[in-house]
Amino acid sequence: MPRLLYYNPTCEMAVQNGSVSYRPPLRLQLFERDLAEIMLWTSRPDDIVVADRPSDRFVERWQSAGLQMPGFEPLRPHMAADHPDHTFAPWGASRAAAYLFYGKDQWDSSLRTLLSRRTSVEFERRMMQAGVPELLQCRPALLLTCADEAARLIGSGRCAVKSLWSSSGRGVALVRRPEHIAPAIVWARGRIRHDGGVVVEPFLDRLADLTFQFEISPQAVKYLGFNVFEADEAGRFAFEIIGGRRLLDRMAADGTLPADWERTCVDALTRTISQSSWRTSYCGIAGFDAMVHRLADGRTRIRCCTEVNLRHNMGLVNMRLASLLTPGATGRWQISQFDADGRWDDFCAAMQARHPATTDAYGRISSGFVALTADGHRKRFGAWGVVGEG
Repeated sequence: MPRLLYYNPTCEMAVQNGSVSYRPPLRLQLFERDLAEIMLWTSRPDDIVVADRPSDRFVERWQSAGLQMPGFEPLRPHMAADHPDHTFAPWGASRAAAYLFYGKDQWDSSLRTLLSRRTSVEFERRMMQAGVPELLQCRPALLLTCADEAARLIGSGRCAVKSLWSSSGRGVALVRRPEHIAPAIVWARGRIRHDGGVVVEPFLDRLADLTFQFEISPQAVKYLGFNVFEADEAGRFAFEIIGGRRLLDRMAADGTLPADWERTCVDALTRTISQSSWRTSYCGIAGFDAMVHRLADGRTRIRCCTEVNLRHNMGLVNMRLASLLTPGATGRWQISQFDADGRWDDFCAAMQARHPATTDAYGRISSGFVALTADGHRKRFGAWGVVGEG
């Protein structure tokens, strides 16, 4: 069935708020508007992306590389009524998004808990209880609802404290040094008062971040692949790595990881998904963030469920992009903010001059600058990358 694809990366904030009329802060409204057409990277030709139509230059560039363009329509209230043959497919579910498109409140209140980090904690706990190979054994995250208990655990040092609703590394307090403890405790107490709990997990010696992608329906659990990304020092999403599999392949080749590491993770995740209470009620994409990390004794482990993301994620964009590049291409892409209207256009022009794109015999990009979102419309945010640079 064709879909109405809507980019709302503030979905977790909307779920936490719970109102049908929720609107994100102005800066994030601009973020969603300027990057709206990024949903085309998850689209099929019969879909409609809720965004202004990209420039002809952008469309021609990506059609020549093999990307089939969906339709585009600007956002307007209750537009689902004009497309009864399309299903509504936002980046992430929320009561506000459903009301915006349907014009009536049909939100299932149980989704508020399902879309929180409570699901991640419970999923990892069930996985560990069922038994996993040594490669995946780890100390799982804890959901804490008592402020004093959270303070004691945070006071032991080196941990990550997470709110129940946030994404892309936001809503996280990292405790690396003693001076981080007091502010983290104050922050955790506030989150417990407001949300009813926080998640505390051990701080790990990270070697690589990745996301395992699944498509889930009542009939099947389908593994789509994995992508590799980089987080900054604060744990926030920084950029996606093009050709990231090479990094994990090198780890397997030099003995850092066993050769069957991917199958080991996928088997454990698939088994736990199949046994989860939400398995028959949730339909859609699920991304399981994971971390390759090193123990104090030098051995390597994979914590294969640091987050359960029951929504779209940038890893899907990365996987689709890679399919339109020359096989074996490497590089990275990211989202940047610019300080004035139109600066995104200037940046694209400068980067295209500095890193002109080259293509292979099939029209696929083999090196150079790529814009994942279109120029024009006086944007302040844009998604871009450079192929051929690791």
